[in-house]
Amino acid sequence: MDIVEPLKVAGPIITIIIPLIALCYNMYFKVKNITDFDKIFINKEDVHKINFMHSVFRCLLYIFIFYLSPSTILAVSYHSYDPKDDAAKFDGWPALLLMCIFILFSIFILITIIVNLCSIQTKMKLRRVNLIFSSLALISSMFLYPFVYYAFIYGDKSLDLIYFIICFPIVISMMIVNIHNFYNNKMNSSYLIEILDKDTLSKLSLIHSHTLNDNTTILYEKGKSIEEEFYFCNFASNVYLKYIKNTVHLTQNN
Repeated sequence: MDIVEPLKVAGPIITIIIPLIALCYNMYFKVKNITDFDKIFINKEDVHKINFMHSVFRCLLYIFIFYLSPSTILAVSYHSYDPKDDAAKFDGWPALLLMCIFILFSIFILITIIVNLCSIQTKMKLRRVNLIFSSLALISSMFLYPFVYYAFIYGDKSLDLIYFIICFPIVISMMIVNIHNFYNNKMNSSYLIEILDKDTLSKLSLIHSHTLNDNTTILYEKGKSIEEEFYFCNFASNVYLKYIKNTVHLTQNN
């Protein structure tokens, strides 16, 4: 009976987790291998899905690098925590250091929030300020979070601390990713297209990149970046197109 009950609970959870892992696995390699110029040949719905999953993976990466990793290292390295010591009582230099980090984080995050509550025009003008202070907020939170994580692991298992440990890295990571996405979306990478004939194409030193289907191949010229310039070749239809990257900074009123 003791074994059956956990299995009843684990069954539905496993049923949900396994397809979710498979989906994330497939999307990870799709996101990893898709470049900006590949998105030209993908329908808009799939592009939105890829961009969304890219943001999700970036959030998870930030959470792992800036929060879970340093917190785990601290917890393992200093496992002799005593709730009655000076640090736990907020006495001495550890408490002073923690307070300084908290004040700096509060300043950085407040400035970041204020800038992002402004209009699009203002945010575009304050692009550098926004990126600098949001990055400083992320870095300072990386030093603040392990203290709380450490206190939770070896101190009182407060419900408030559980909420903080779970929600804090998610909220900060989502905010940083959203800020970066905002400015990246303001750089619209379109492509100028030039129609070529087969003779012109044959004179170029081209390198094969990948195939889109049985008859269509993507090539790029030797010594040039495929991100800046590439060739779309459909040999069945004798269609040869040269794509030249044209990065446009969108105006502030967009």
